[in-house]
Amino acid sequence: MLGIVLQTGESETILSADFVMTYGRDIVVVKEEAPGHFLDDPEKLLTKEVEEELEQPGEEGMEALRAKQVELLKGKKAVKDIYAGNGEQVIAAGTVLSEEDIKRAQEAGPGVFVELSMHVDE
Repeated sequence: MLGIVLQTGESETILSADFVMTYGRDIVVVKEEAPGHFLDDPEKLLTKEVEEELEQPGEEGMEALRAKQVELLKGKKAVKDIYAGNGEQVIAAGTVLSEEDIKRAQEAGPGVFVELSMHVDE
């Protein structure tokens, strides 16, 4: 998981999983410095991952990122249907993610991949 979406009243903000200490059924415990690191766009989580995870730029670095994404999500279950920008269903709710499923989401674009990563369960 890359991060979480926090609903506060009528607004929504995103927080990187780096600042989450533990998840509970009714509570999320975050690190003290978390409020200074809220994001307004889920795609910034991917940018952050690229900056932190990759030591090598270019296509070689992107392959390393894609492999890490597969490693993190493989075997997890999608909890909602995930659609591409054109309305085509990429992943059905209830799918236990295989390497092929994750690669299909990666190929559909970063927004689709972020949506998937935010809607998985163990």
